[in-house]
Formats: sequence, C-alpha cells, structure tokens
Amino acid sequence: IRKLMYTKDMILNSKWYDPKKKIHTHPCFFGTAEEIIKDCCGACPPVPEDQIDPDSPYVSGELSWLDINPGQQTQLKRIGSFHPITEGDWTEGAYFTSTIENICKAVNADD
Repeated sequence: IRKLMYTKDMILNSKWYDPKKKIHTHPCFFGTAEEIIKDCCGACPPVPEDQIDPDSPYVSGELSWLDINPGQQTQLKRIGSFHPITEGDWTEGAYFTSTIENICKAVNADD
C-alpha cells in the first residue's frame, strides 16, 4: 500500500502530470509518526485561501486535530453521531459470557 500511495503521490505532484497546477495534492502522508505530524512533503507551496476545500480528498500541511463543536453535528451532517444505538443489546459480543469463557478454557486445555 505504501508503494502504491507513494507512486500515486509522485504522479499527482510531477511537473508533467499537470504543468499548470501550482499546489501539491497528496492522497495521504506516510512514514513514522514524527514524519507525518509535520508536513511530510517539505516542499508544499502554501495553498491560497480561495483554493482551500474542506471536503478535498487530499492532505497538506501539519497534522492538526479537528476543532469542531459537537453540537454542530446536526447541521454539518458530515461528522459521526452522538446518537448511540439503543435498540437491542448492542453490547452483545463485546464481553465474554460464561459460556464463551468455558469454551475458551476447554480449548486451551485441549479438552
């Protein structure tokens, strides 16, 4: 996957791919945590304010955390949900039952 994304990144940002393009488009950053926290490219020109698209599938710049008021979620319709599933037992399978515990013990004991 890393090699595939690296190749895609190199193609998207090469001079021959789109000679008129002035900004870099990276499908993702890859590397160590230290490498991706800062701008991995190191050569990205700043993106002009009028070309910033919050829905863009590309990444650029330093890593930053989303700073969005969770109360705005109903208006944005883009970010997760704070409305948990309440129908049925949604915790089923998250915890070991005594039956599953006994089966695991039997398997471990070669029984």
